[in-house]
This record gives sequence, C-alpha cells and structure tokens, in this order.
Amino acid sequence: IYANMLKLIKNPDYAVIETSLNAINNKENTAIYLRPDIAIVTGIGAAHFSTFQSLEQIAEIKSRIFKGLNHNGVAIINGETMFADYLKDKALEYTQNILTYHKDNTVDSDFSPKFIQYHKGYIEIGLDEIQGIEKYKLNTISEGMVSNALAAFLTLKKLHRPINNDYVESFKPFSKILAMKPIKTLSHNVTLIDDTHNASLPAMINAIHAFNSQTQFFTGHKIIALGKINDLGHKSTEVHAELVDVLNHSNADYILCLDNDLRPVVNKVRNKHIIWYPNKNLLMNDLIHICNDDSLTLLKSSSGGTEFPEIAKALPQRLTQFKLADDFGDIFEEMSQLGQSYMIIDNKTNDIITSHNVEQSQTIEGMGPLLYYLKAIDDKLDNKTLTMQEWVTNNDKYYTGKQIDLFTLLESMTLSPHPSETYELVDCLFQNFANRKRYTEALIAKFDLSNSIAINLTGRFRVKERQCYSVLDLFKLYKVYKYDLFKFNNMFILGLNYKSGFIRGSEQTIIFTSYTDIEQLKSKIKF
Repeated sequence: IYANMLKLIKNPDYAVIETSLNAINNKENTAIYLRPDIAIVTGIGAAHFSTFQSLEQIAEIKSRIFKGLNHNGVAIINGETMFADYLKDKALEYTQNILTYHKDNTVDSDFSPKFIQYHKGYIEIGLDEIQGIEKYKLNTISEGMVSNALAAFLTLKKLHRPINNDYVESFKPFSKILAMKPIKTLSHNVTLIDDTHNASLPAMINAIHAFNSQTQFFTGHKIIALGKINDLGHKSTEVHAELVDVLNHSNADYILCLDNDLRPVVNKVRNKHIIWYPNKNLLMNDLIHICNDDSLTLLKSSSGGTEFPEIAKALPQRLTQFKLADDFGDIFEEMSQLGQSYMIIDNKTNDIITSHNVEQSQTIEGMGPLLYYLKAIDDKLDNKTLTMQEWVTNNDKYYTGKQIDLFTLLESMTLSPHPSETYELVDCLFQNFANRKRYTEALIAKFDLSNSIAINLTGRFRVKERQCYSVLDLFKLYKVYKYDLFKFNNMFILGLNYKSGFIRGSEQTIIFTSYTDIEQLKSKIKF
C-alpha cells in the first residue's frame, strides 16, 4: 500500500488501490494514511480462518477501511453481502455518504440493474441511463463479476464519469477466473471452465452458479470437479459443509471431488452422481472419460494447499490426445473393462514372462482383505475360535454369534470374502480404526503402493468412494509374499463382480485385475 501511495506524487486524476485484510488489520490500518475519497467493500466471505477466528472478525477488520475516509468521503457497500447492515453502521461512524448496490432490482438499494441476461460465454446487464435503458456486455459468466461491475459503475457515477460501453465489452478477467476453454479431442469437442485461481466459500458458490447458467447451452455431460477451499483452519469442515445444498441443487450430472476436506461433503450430497477421489491422477483419468461430446466441465479450487490446480493445468493437453469410444457407458463399468490387465510371472525367478494392458490396469474395488490377510501372516497368529459380532452386512449365513476359527477366516480372505468376514478379521487384528489406518498407510509407504488401494475397510465397490489398484501394486506385494499368498489354496481372489488377484500354476503365476472369467485366466498358465 505504501509503495503505491508513493506513486501518488505524480498527481494522477484517479488512483485505484486494492487493500488486503493484512493492510488494515489489528497491527496497522494503512487506510488511515491512504485517506480514500471512496472506500468500497465488495463482500464478506468465509476465508482466512487460519488467521482469523470468525466471519464477524473478518467483517470488523474489513470495516476499518472506512476509518481512513476523507471528511466528504463515500462508502460503497455490496448490499447483498453478509454483514451488510453492520458495514453500513460502521461506515456511519465516519461519513453520511453511504451507497449500496445489489444485483436484484426488487431489493432496496441505491444502484441495481434493470435486468441481467445470461448468454453462452457472456452476460448482459441493463442500466437505467438518461437516454433510456443501456445494455452492457460483460465477457464473463460470473455473477460475482456482475456484482463487482456494479460497484465499478456506481463509483463512476459518483465521480460523474460516463460508462464507456466499448471499454466494458473489451474487459477480460484473468485467465483462470471462470475462463471458458473449448478443447478439441481426437474424437469430440468439450468445454472447460477453469476457475482454479483461488477460492473462498462465496467464490466457490459463485463458480457453481456460473456453471449452472451455462449448462443450458451444452448437450453433453455437465460436470463439476472440485478441490478444497484452502486457508480455512479449524473452520474447514463447517465451511465446506455449506456446499452440500449448493451441489444438491446444481445442474451437474457428475461431481468429482478431491481432498479430504470434501469427503464429508460427498457423503452428504444426495441424488447426484458424486465421487470422492484420493488422488489427482485417478480423478483426471475418470474425468477425461466423462467429458463426452459437447460436455461442460467446471474446475474449481484454491490455488494452494491442494493438487487440484495441477489437474486444470494438465487436463487440456491430455484431452487433445484422447479418443473416446462411441459407446462409452457407466463410468465404473467402463473403467473395470478398460482396466483388465494381467502379468504372467515365472515362479522361480519372478521375471515377467508376458503382460497385457499394464498401463491401463485398474479396479473399482479396494484390496482391504489382502492387506489384513498379510497383517495376520506377519503377526504369525495362532489359530483360535472367534464369535462373529453384529455387523451391518450380516445375513443368514454370516450372523451374530456364529462360531468361526481364525484360520478358516483367513482362508475366506483368499476367495472374495463376504464383508462381514472382513469386518470380523479386522476386529481381531486391530484395536481401533486409528491402528488400522496407521498399518495401511505404513504398508502403502513401505511398498510404494497407490494411496487409492484401500479407501474403505472391506474393499467393496462404493459409488461415492473411488478405490483403485493396479496389477503393478499386486506385483509389488507378490514379490515379498509369493509363498504366503498361497498357504490355503493356489488362488487369491479379490472383488465381487470384477475379480482381481493371483492364480498360481506349477511353473507360472498370473496376476490380474478386473476380470469376470477366472477360467479364462487359468488357461493362460501351466498347472
């Protein structure tokens, strides 16, 4: 602020200076020395909670800008922001000249448009001028940018300066502020809305509303892909929860979410095809396939504290090199079929004899039962009788009070176990959830496995939790546990609908992912 104030020695006609919270905080209020003729507050929103404790505190600090007003100064306030009345009361302590603006012309304010019209890629607003209603075209799809434009227009009117229509139409936001990017793939056309420059709760909601205004112009999938709002500190869960209702009422066909902060949001959203992803690569892999012809995708996140902006950076290039199958259907079914892969290994040398589709290898289920089996093997547990507890998945075969010995339970782990069996083994092996989580994370780190291999306890397919492992993940474990895997039989099978795992022959072992026909795989090796 002070560096910009020094430039005022050039005596310009106008100086426009944006101040941050840090410039008017508890330590020093630079607005006192800046002495603005007009002080504008565009909004109060949920952000900076790693530094500030509440929205009330943020509103109080932002109101300090009015303390620097000249004696004839003007306060301009967004009439639809949170704490608008509080801001007006604070401004009254320093000036009687207070103006408000609002996008809705049915609400009492000093300045509002006659209409707002949404078009493909731009917005038109109508203002009441001396010569009648004048249309102004804004090259943006952002309601927030409309609100900011109103603040600018009201400022010009207070300064008795005309609004130049050509200047308004030539305005362009920064490249990552709801920028619409048409992309031509090898087979079709898609459109991305990149808004990964930064994020607060209001900015996130504004981006989703902008997306909603554009979906009517596209015939393909409507997709929202989100990373977290950064810098929320202890308020992260509370603030992200505000997105639930917004996403429920969005026009999205698919919603893809990254980062742990958004996982509770995914679990609470209803009647939407919404998926949480443990890493950016898996999300981008699915997103590329969901982006069908004439699709629209919103990419929104903070610029820091999340890997999501890396998706926005890499996605356009990945899309230009991609060709989508004409008959692509359900994302999970398609990924299972695309993920069919195998490696045939020499039993003696561990050499890879042949392989198929290793680069695309993937699953839609986790390998939880395998990990817990290995834990029991490593712990060298003695056999004992267990009494099955009451699990949510219990049925007539697996019921509360059923007696089962540990070794029989371990054998079940090798042949697509029932979820209740997996729950029972986990209860036997771990004292609590935290211990199980630590073990899983340690195993992933030790063998350099993907962090998507065990998202839920049983490994079962879940629409809202994207799990995945590859044939290479299985191979890494095979090289260490090649004999332990086959203590009970010559197969170790994971998955219910699509099967993955190991089949051992006399000379070769086949490691595979996402097949439905086990016999087909057996025919590929010698027994």
